[in-house]
Amino acid sequence: KMFAPFFGNSLYIWTTVIGITLAGIAAGYFAGGYLSEKYSHKSLVHSVFLLTAVMVVLLPAWANRLMLWCVDMGFQKGAVISCMGFLFPVLFCLGMIPPILIKSATGHSDQSGSITGKIFAASTLGGVLTTILTGFIIIPSMGLRLPVYINSVILVFIPVIFFLRSNILIAVGSIFKSWDFI
Repeated sequence: KMFAPFFGNSLYIWTTVIGITLAGIAAGYFAGGYLSEKYSHKSLVHSVFLLTAVMVVLLPAWANRLMLWCVDMGFQKGAVISCMGFLFPVLFCLGMIPPILIKSATGHSDQSGSITGKIFAASTLGGVLTTILTGFIIIPSMGLRLPVYINSVILVFIPVIFFLRSNILIAVGSIFKSWDFI
């Protein structure tokens, strides 16, 4: 809603907001995983919460100023730059919190925070790429209905392949086990 007075409320704006949101969270996951390995968990999580709180308090004023500055850059460029300037930092900080908390909860297990951060980052970056591809290319060229059906088929197809693959391997393995003479 903050974008609407400056850039409208189109598919491109939603794509920008969702993509930047996912990018900020992914970068935060990665940084949080890295930082959880280097610093004390309690002081780190408190610092990140405090920094995030300050950013959220300043967000409305900063966002309005930034969007006023970016509105003359054009529809897509201005929206992306302003969103990177006010939304990305807050979501980056919010994304750092889960890996730090996981590291704190799992104790001094070897690299649990770093591994969790990398997993969250990879997962969310996949979401970023999908969001941008869907919003800028797929929906404008194919409409909404066909991509939904394609995604449904993909979501069903992947687990079916893994199920069939594992069952075929189990069946083949049991056949060979029963042939003791080979």
